[in-house]
Amino acid sequence: MPDGGFSYWPDGTADGNDNSYTGWASNYAGHFLLEAEKRGYHVPPQMLRGWLNYQRGLAQRWTDTGRDSQITQAYRLYVLALANEPELGAMNRMREAPGLDVLAAWQLAAAYKLAGQSGAAETLSRSLSIQTASYTSADGTFGSVIRDRSIILNAMINLGRSKEMLLVAKSISEELNRGSWLSTQSAAFALMSFGKLVQTDTAVEKFSYQIALGAKPARQRSSIKPLLTERQEGFADAGEKIQIRNVSKNPIFVNVFVEGVQPPGQETDEASGFELSVNYTNTDGTPLDITSLDQGQEFVAKIHVMNRTNEYLRNVALTYAIPSGWELINPRLNSAAAVASAEVDFQDYRDDRVLNYFSIAPHKGVDISIHATAIYPGSYYLPGMSVEPMYDATKFARIKGQKVEVKRK
Repeated sequence: MPDGGFSYWPDGTADGNDNSYTGWASNYAGHFLLEAEKRGYHVPPQMLRGWLNYQRGLAQRWTDTGRDSQITQAYRLYVLALANEPELGAMNRMREAPGLDVLAAWQLAAAYKLAGQSGAAETLSRSLSIQTASYTSADGTFGSVIRDRSIILNAMINLGRSKEMLLVAKSISEELNRGSWLSTQSAAFALMSFGKLVQTDTAVEKFSYQIALGAKPARQRSSIKPLLTERQEGFADAGEKIQIRNVSKNPIFVNVFVEGVQPPGQETDEASGFELSVNYTNTDGTPLDITSLDQGQEFVAKIHVMNRTNEYLRNVALTYAIPSGWELINPRLNSAAAVASAEVDFQDYRDDRVLNYFSIAPHKGVDISIHATAIYPGSYYLPGMSVEPMYDATKFARIKGQKVEVKRK
């Protein structure tokens, strides 16, 4: 934005409110730029300078309004210190704040350490707990138990707390190995903290293991790096085992990843907390059967999303993809194809899909219209459609795909 802050969406809105910024998102975006710059990527100097000025102004004007406010301010002070422009006055004021949240205190201690104030960092962090509450937040600071522990781990790495940081790292690893859904924030902070952990002297020693695929003889592998990945070829669809034996003196952690795409037509209609439907019409509004369309036929997909929960759901993502025989009509190039709902925060047109982001009140609906044209003759598959909050995988709705045809004129 012109003042240097980052809005949550490119049109300058955040959380559905015009001209408001998301403080956490500004911290997060700037943090990413700083980490990228440190690794040699080009970051526009004017963008970074504008962001630093914006952050400094917010840091100086900050007032305490609760936990999210404290965590956001501590993160802001940390990234300013990471940029070698610490706001010591704001840091000292926050340090004296009554009832300072544990997570905010860890982040603030790390900021002091980066600012060269080792004594203050040690005093502040000496008796801080490493315990975190089990929770998830779909807005605000987008927190979770993994995100919070990862922030603590990152702070410990900055502070040089080698004994404790390995305990925290193990607890994060255990959470990650549960195989549950992770938000982008949880995954990003976990990967960042582990990436820094493996660069410390205490993190990694050479490890070795033996691996056997089914009845094949075991093979030995070893590495001096913290992560070793290998592709298993010729693996049967079912019935075979991967056997791994650790021949190192230290624990190793194993993950097996299987990738694939569900065959067309085998998806299922599912819903939890949402109702999702789509109807197709001609441009004049009359119903249309899309199973077989004439070449050149222009039509409208009218999508309806209903929130069936008692919660106000923010940052809901709706993905609508088209078959390769159709072409989208971009509303930026054709005003007749404008979005039907002003409640959509951001709409991203790609070659083969439209990504929609919005917030939705309890028991309310959002309607979106997407215009397209049948272009290339042939038989195609219309992919399924899905909707879910970006930071809450327990709520979703999916509609299965179908075969469609475009007939030559």
